[in-house]
Amino acid sequence: MLPGLDVVTGTAPYEGAARDLVAALKFGPRPALAGVAAAAMARAAGVGGRGATLVPVPPAPRRLHRRGLDPADAIAASLSRRLDLPVACPLARSTGRRQVGRSRAERLATPPEVRCVEPPPARVLLVDDVVTTGATLAACARALRAEGASRVSAIVFAVASGGRTHGR
Repeated sequence: MLPGLDVVTGTAPYEGAARDLVAALKFGPRPALAGVAAAAMARAAGVGGRGATLVPVPPAPRRLHRRGLDPADAIAASLSRRLDLPVACPLARSTGRRQVGRSRAERLATPPEVRCVEPPPARVLLVDDVVTTGATLAACARALRAEGASRVSAIVFAVASGGRTHGR
């Protein structure tokens, strides 16, 4: 279970073609692939997103500068068009240790520092490309709830085998 999240929906296991798509989107960068991920996510979202505002999981500042593309933001923009939902970016992430290469225990023990930089919407649907341990999604949910969000769910394209897709 991921703390602070009502529901987490994933559309594909993080393997094979889904893993390749995430890597190409992150490291390509190939922004057109955000539409492919968003199409699958829109089908999975069904009616669960009604009334929510899409909030992309914020990238680490250095990573955004280096890549020039934020996969979560690109997916959220495409998902917004498909589901006719607004997008807001009330979250910011501090520069800290990278999650990549750290053990599951380390990731969960020291999640990224995420804070609200503006008041969040009441109903949030967090958007990300992949969930591995869920530490980042949980950090986002904590920040959003601390600032008044009443419902926080998440939708991700791919779920790693250690990822969680349960409610709170």
